[in-house]
Amino acid sequence: MLTAIRDIGAKVLGDSDDQLLDSLTIDIELRDKEKTGFEQLIIIVKFDTTSHSISFESRKLREDSPKRFLWVGNASGPSSFQWLATTNNLGFLCSQTLPSLYDRLHDKSPLKQKIRCIINNCFTSFSEDIGKRYRNIWDLDKLGIKENFDPLELEKFLREESKKKNVKFKEQKLVAEVAKIIDQYIRKQLFLDKNDEIVLYTIKIDDEFICNHADYKHLIYQDKVGEIFEESKEAICSVCGIKQTSTPETKRMDFKYYNTDKISFSSGITGKFDKNYVLCEECYKGTLAGESYIKNHMGTRIGRFALYVIPDFLFGVELDSEQMAELSEQIVYSFNSAVTYDGLEKFLDKVDEFKELENLQDNYVLNLLFHDSGGASQQFKVLKLIKDVSPSRIREMRIATSRVHDVGNKLFGDSKAWAIELNKIYHLIPLRMRRNDILEPAKLLEVYDAIFSKNPVSKEFLIEKFVELASVYRLNRFNVYNTRAPKMDSDVAYDTNLVWAMLQANLCILYLAILDNLQGGEPMSTENLTLSDDLKEYIEVVKYGEQETAMFLLGYLVAEVARAQYKEGLSRKPILDKIAFQGMNKNKLVMLTTEIFEKLKQYKVLGYDNEKIFAQFKMLLHKNIGDWKLNDVMNVFYILSGYSYRTYQILTKSKTEVEEND
Repeated sequence: MLTAIRDIGAKVLGDSDDQLLDSLTIDIELRDKEKTGFEQLIIIVKFDTTSHSISFESRKLREDSPKRFLWVGNASGPSSFQWLATTNNLGFLCSQTLPSLYDRLHDKSPLKQKIRCIINNCFTSFSEDIGKRYRNIWDLDKLGIKENFDPLELEKFLREESKKKNVKFKEQKLVAEVAKIIDQYIRKQLFLDKNDEIVLYTIKIDDEFICNHADYKHLIYQDKVGEIFEESKEAICSVCGIKQTSTPETKRMDFKYYNTDKISFSSGITGKFDKNYVLCEECYKGTLAGESYIKNHMGTRIGRFALYVIPDFLFGVELDSEQMAELSEQIVYSFNSAVTYDGLEKFLDKVDEFKELENLQDNYVLNLLFHDSGGASQQFKVLKLIKDVSPSRIREMRIATSRVHDVGNKLFGDSKAWAIELNKIYHLIPLRMRRNDILEPAKLLEVYDAIFSKNPVSKEFLIEKFVELASVYRLNRFNVYNTRAPKMDSDVAYDTNLVWAMLQANLCILYLAILDNLQGGEPMSTENLTLSDDLKEYIEVVKYGEQETAMFLLGYLVAEVARAQYKEGLSRKPILDKIAFQGMNKNKLVMLTTEIFEKLKQYKVLGYDNEKIFAQFKMLLHKNIGDWKLNDVMNVFYILSGYSYRTYQILTKSKTEVEEND
């Protein structure tokens, strides 16, 4: 994958250092104010070295703003001093940015002289007890931001507050309080709406942006490339294979190419990683540019999972930066067509535009890098790398989605809900969460890996998760799962969502069977069953065997009892409490059978049709009970499938009757 990233960087990179810096800038998603109701703004912080004053200006975020103001992110590493003049963190800007930048600039730099003037006249400090990183801050009193501002008084107050609350005093809290005061001042001075989003800040000194200054640009280049090679040695580059000056250092890179956390992963268990990977300067720059390009142009999501779609060219492909941009758009659109139904529609809308690049589809494979760059540290963490996915597999997934969608529309009526794709699978497989973090992402990512790689998916695992999803809806357990709670907090809403989910789960099994990820069992012939045509059609389409059909019919009858209970004002449908979501063995099935038959009679719904269905269920149960192959959880799944099928019929019939009466 490292070679693939270097190749992408080489295609978008020119010869000059400025082009490298441009390639390292980070795009910011533009949001439509008409939809969000707020502006995205960049705040220009203007220092005047003659009057020793400060002023602020706002500009609307534009597509080219990150390049215009050289937004390359903040200094990497949780313990690094922040020195970059364009940042998304006001706390950095009002404290450590200018002092840290001053320390980095060479003594003869004109920019350094101006920054010295600002530090000497526009900064103050907390006590000597505060570490260097947080000690120096803007003098809010002298700059006219807050009258009578005294940093020592603020420090004393926050220390006392921490003592009262019996919590450890944190130095960064001082800067956070100062930043809060400045933010309020800026919004008031510039008449900003409280919802307006300030996405970036950048510093201007005496009408010159720091980000435009040659000395500043040189520092960024040195930070990203120059310093890395100061102590490098001659070695064979791991990417191009040429023996030349190379480095094993990857700390400036965002992606993690090998484990440096444990000494056992180092070459010769020495603690040094100089033989794991080494890069020459050209490959190093190409990899940096490639990473930045991928982050800006090749990112997408499946549910909560963020990932990068990284093409790896199989043979020599000559592309300039413009062609690379077109190919990147096609790859992401094509991939997203397998992620969501909306993505499929968008891809089909643009398919004619992509025809010119069709000849390249057999010349690359895709690497899917699932990652987590969230959390407090904001450090990049690889969750899963799925290698060598053929573009033809994405096409197969699109076709499977369309086929299943057609089946669902025929069985249940037209709806996008029946289009099974990767995003639907994310919502059908419940994952436990703590706060905003998925606790066991590997479980679902292994399923995705199997789908892309055309490997078997465990049907037992899927059904176990589908039943767990049903329990989330039935038992209202949304607070610990990735499952979204219905907008309406009611028994009816929970039950309706359970019904839709179980119908989608059956279509998901069909989707995976079409993709050859599931080996289907032996479907039964419905020819001799005394059932309605619609029931026969459903059983045949989803390829149920005799045991699945028996449980399905039992679930159908559960729905008939539940319907009767609902009509009597029991919206919770207590018959569903007889279904044990942890699984039901044969003894429990026999008990449930007796219970259902008694309830059908009690509620006077054991008419001709239901009696016929009960007879078919009993016939299939008795025929197979001696050689029962479904496990306890599968029994529950197919009962819930029958319940959901019949309940959906009841719901849609009721809706149609209401519309006709209207």
